[in-house]
Amino acid sequence: GDTTSSIYVSQSGTVSLHVQSPLGCIDSTAVNVTEITSSLVAPSVQDTTICDGTSVTLIASSPDTVRWCTQPVVGSYFHTGDTLTLSPPISTQWLYVYVQNSICHSPIDSLLLTVTTIDPPVTQDTFVCTGGNIQLQVSCNDTVYWSTTPSSGGIFQTGLTLSLTAVTAPVKYYLQSRNGSCFSGWDSIEVAVVLIADPITSDTTVCGNVPFTLHATGPDTILWSHVNAYGQAFHSGPALTVP
Repeated sequence: GDTTSSIYVSQSGTVSLHVQSPLGCIDSTAVNVTEITSSLVAPSVQDTTICDGTSVTLIASSPDTVRWCTQPVVGSYFHTGDTLTLSPPISTQWLYVYVQNSICHSPIDSLLLTVTTIDPPVTQDTFVCTGGNIQLQVSCNDTVYWSTTPSSGGIFQTGLTLSLTAVTAPVKYYLQSRNGSCFSGWDSIEVAVVLIADPITSDTTVCGNVPFTLHATGPDTILWSHVNAYGQAFHSGPALTVP
């Protein structure tokens, strides 16, 4: 005995409907409710992993109409069909599917779409004195590829370090991280060359046992040494007095 314009029923049978007008006139009818056992099953789907920045086509196998949802709620679908194509940007997410005909729907199944993001190597520009040696080093949890161009065609080695010897000109290298079929964007590292001007000196003739002073000029710190080797200096400055 509900008094309403619509009712919900949970079992089959006959439902009697009565309509009464404001003047008291009454009309009646009967509605037969038949319960249909649904044979619909959830679509067959698989969890999927893709690389960041790529498109993906997901497949839900079913002979019936497939509905795709972002929430496990029947009727909240945003796409209909056996396949669903997503384009970047895509984030890791759960998707839900079910099938439906004109009367019934299946249970809801789910799939996890995982997006793998690869961070580029952590680099830092640096410098070296002209003609010097240097080892470049980057930080990364994945395999690092070194290239002379921001493309795969210029790759010449892998690893976290690159040794350079006798550097006389500025250089720039491009780096990319890779993990399986996924890879990062390109980053770069530059090596500047610091030019050091030779000190200006002149040969000197002195009398024996007489103190004398030698002079050298230049824009940078001048170091004096008895041998032609860096790191063996015993004096610094533009003048050297010899007792």
